[in-house]
Amino acid sequence: MNIVRQNGKYSVYNGKTYRIDRSNLFFFQNKYPDFDWVLWGNEEQIPIHKGQVETAYKLETIAEVDNFECPLGGADDKGFYLFPQGKEAGDHFGVLGYHGATDRFYRKDEEIDNIFEVRTPIEGFPFKTEPKVYLKKDGVWLDESYKLS
Repeated sequence: MNIVRQNGKYSVYNGKTYRIDRSNLFFFQNKYPDFDWVLWGNEEQIPIHKGQVETAYKLETIAEVDNFECPLGGADDKGFYLFPQGKEAGDHFGVLGYHGATDRFYRKDEEIDNIFEVRTPIEGFPFKTEPKVYLKKDGVWLDESYKLS
């Protein structure tokens, strides 16, 4: 089963997208003392300087359900799990409406019309990407690799 990319920080380096987290440097200070950042891609770790990235952004994946925008946490055998934001959304979906593990609700693929990534800049890095990228629009997957199988 494929799932949407995890929320977090990402960077594009040499045309490839990597997950980044500055806190990872703590573990690599001795191994890579002359670098600013460590990129994570599958099993590889790439030490780089800030100026080497093409773009960097914080990513949050959102699903539009019943006229509410809800962060999408991932997927399992029940479908996509989402987190309502605020009391009104929580009441609508029958959960508290905070972003906690017990406050999620599920929707099947066919019950979600739109899924998109919201990308926001990370201070000190170039931001050369669209701020909103649809993965699924009007019920049609624009990138089939994210579709639940």
